[in-house]
Amino acid sequence: MEGREDAACKDNYSIKPLELTEIKAAGGIEITGNIFLLSPQGCCAQTVLPFWARVIGTVKNQAQQEIMINITVTLFNNENETLEKHSDIIIVDAGQKAEFDVKLPVYNKHMQKYSIEVEEIDEFI
Repeated sequence: MEGREDAACKDNYSIKPLELTEIKAAGGIEITGNIFLLSPQGCCAQTVLPFWARVIGTVKNQAQQEIMINITVTLFNNENETLEKHSDIIIVDAGQKAEFDVKLPVYNKHMQKYSIEVEEIDEFI
């Protein structure tokens, strides 16, 4: 079939999940789970997602009141230099759990590690 080779998936680089280096959570907030997920490459999926990876997880509010929190994922190279930061803001009811979903929109071949920081905020940034 002519032209078929052009449509084939060409793996010019290998994208691997990044290494988690640190998790920081403000007092009264507990991270009960997280995972780094790679999006399927465009050649392997019927639709291409608008992000190359995402960090999802669950947080628990141990406080007696509803709080608004900012979850920041920081991406680093091998020398621990900050390359990018991405975040998600959610509201968590008192004593309840909620899920966060931080999308990483652009792939950078120098990214090797990531960290997660959860902090309480008073208003949207």
